[in-house]
Amino acid sequence: MTDIYGDLQSLSENSSILIVDDSDEIVNSLIELFKMFFKEVDCASDGKEGFEKAISNKFNIIISDLEMPNMNGIEMITKIKEVHPNQRIIALSGYIDKHVDELTKLNVDAYMEKPYYVIKLFEDIIECLKKDS
Repeated sequence: MTDIYGDLQSLSENSSILIVDDSDEIVNSLIELFKMFFKEVDCASDGKEGFEKAISNKFNIIISDLEMPNMNGIEMITKIKEVHPNQRIIALSGYIDKHVDELTKLNVDAYMEKPYYVIKLFEDIIECLKKDS
């Protein structure tokens, strides 16, 4: 059995992550969780703010909801990929099934249904970080 926490710790210690979600509860819980692992953790409450932060500060990984005000996650991911085609992105949504084709075309690294399993999220983050190490 692999040591998920050890792998995440060693791969993420010099990495940054951006969380984009309009749910304060989800953002706050992920910030608390990721502060234990990542050097830098930032957040945005909608796609517009997420895009602006992603362009001004290159993050190793972006975790984003898809259903948000101002700019949805699909629009944000599309715009980010135009500027940073190799940006590592994990999409979360309560309606993931209706977005699978778009996410596949956008070459996101992983996507999962909300509510998500933290261990699965950690595994997907580890895979993203391994691709760039």
